[in-house]
Amino acid sequence: MKLIIPLLSHYANNADLLTGFFSYYTAFDFSSDVVCPYLGRPVSRESLLEPGAVEELRRMHENVAELDLPQIRAEKNKAACCVQDPFELNRNVTMNIHEGALTGFK
Repeated sequence: MKLIIPLLSHYANNADLLTGFFSYYTAFDFSSDVVCPYLGRPVSRESLLEPGAVEELRRMHENVAELDLPQIRAEKNKAACCVQDPFELNRNVTMNIHEGALTGFK
């Protein structure tokens, strides 16, 4: 299922923004997709880990080429959810969230 970010007016209040946030992420497929601020859209876990799978990720893979990608692959594939760190592109900022906590969120 492809999720579409709902368009909100420029004058949306905080309640509308918070409702939109939870509506979007309760339907998000954390088991197969990664929240990728680098691209500003979700990507599959596989495409984030495979150089060249998504053209827009080519530069990111070049930037993190010197890092331990096998370790990153293992970490991202076993995590209940994955949100890419916008500054350390090889880091999952939600790596400590377990399946039970994610289920409670949804």
